[in-house]
Amino acid sequence: MGIFKPRILIFYGDYFWDVFDTLNKESQEKFNRILRLISTTENISKSIFKHVTDSRGLFEIRIETLTGRYRVFCFFDRNNRLIIINGFLKKSANTPKKELQKAMRIRKEYFTNVIDSN
Repeated sequence: MGIFKPRILIFYGDYFWDVFDTLNKESQEKFNRILRLISTTENISKSIFKHVTDSRGLFEIRIETLTGRYRVFCFFDRNNRLIIINGFLKKSANTPKKELQKAMRIRKEYFTNVIDSN
């Protein structure tokens, strides 16, 4: 078994910040703790970080605060980079299709821009 290499978190566009900036200070601190954990921990509990079924490589970061349950979509790029994209306040048991489709569109946009810039 090799040495764990910390994940590099990259926030693509303003998608994540559009949600983060609306949170109160305590919720922002919880988000920061979870993101730090994801960056520095090899094996992360599925209650916090989980692959999204039938999503072509999307993962969701699950964060529960006093103000609600939040989900943040992300995906991996090369060199252990985790690309953080859109987030939302979860209001039902199922992930809204609109949010999943948005995440898939942003992922496609990201890889199109990465390929075009190389």
